[in-house]
Amino acid sequence: MKQFILNALILWATSLVPVLLPVMIISRILIGSDVLYLILKPFLFLCRKLQDVKFWDYTHPEKDADAPKKKLGLSVEGFYAILVGFGCGFPMGVKTLADLLDTQAISSEEAQYLACFINNVSPAFLIGFVCQDLLHAPEFVLPCAAMIYGASLVYGMVTLGLRGWKDGWGQATGMHCGDGFRQPGLSSFTNLLDASIEDSITQMLKIGGYLVVFSILSFVVCRLAFLPDIAKASISAVFEISLGSRLLASLSCSFVWKYVLLVGALSFGGLCSAFQSTSYLKKIGVSMGSYLKKKVVTAAIAVGFCLIYVL
Repeated sequence: MKQFILNALILWATSLVPVLLPVMIISRILIGSDVLYLILKPFLFLCRKLQDVKFWDYTHPEKDADAPKKKLGLSVEGFYAILVGFGCGFPMGVKTLADLLDTQAISSEEAQYLACFINNVSPAFLIGFVCQDLLHAPEFVLPCAAMIYGASLVYGMVTLGLRGWKDGWGQATGMHCGDGFRQPGLSSFTNLLDASIEDSITQMLKIGGYLVVFSILSFVVCRLAFLPDIAKASISAVFEISLGSRLLASLSCSFVWKYVLLVGALSFGGLCSAFQSTSYLKKIGVSMGSYLKKKVVTAAIAVGFCLIYVL
């Protein structure tokens, strides 16, 4: 057990803290100031185009040419949350949404919609750790990324059509893309910096704690003699993705099976990452049960893509 805990703490100290802590602090500062809007200003044109993208309203009984369509209505703040969620990994997607919601930069409806698909494994973890270090197959980087991130995007597009919201769903805050930039009411940059550092350090400590807890659970699973190796590796991946990925990659089964299991596990993200996101999901208004169901469906879509690719 000691080695499992030590590995978790080493991962936390050497990989997560140096990467996530600066990103958390900087993102929090950007959201609390006008700097974010200066950075995103070049994306306004794209954001306006995304607002006009229409999807069928699946809640409407008619499917003919006269049936209503819903606009995506993505705000510039929502666009930023997608970039951070897909680019930085767990739990930055939902943390960014919670921070934006705290400052009333996006509506709760938009935050709840985005939370269902923007919390994903980071590209650095997928490329460096999984494809290169574990699988020793850098040629699978693009297919893996397409399956995992593509599954999230497909789920996001499908769920948009199933929601009953009207066009312009992000306009409640008055900060929708194209309506002008928000003027934050924070007292000073010093207070903003202090709050950003305190919040980010607290979150990093939580991440470390959850890594230790789920590493202990993985240790218990690995000591169950009656379970086959593939079951131990799969359950460990459900608990915590880094150790689970290592165990899945070390299985003696065929490469196809390892590939399919890894894609499913990476798309789901593990219970550890879900618990890391708990406080932010609560702020957004998404229950843990609902979030896990969405991640299971997304993982199933990714596995489907993977089976099509390998078979």
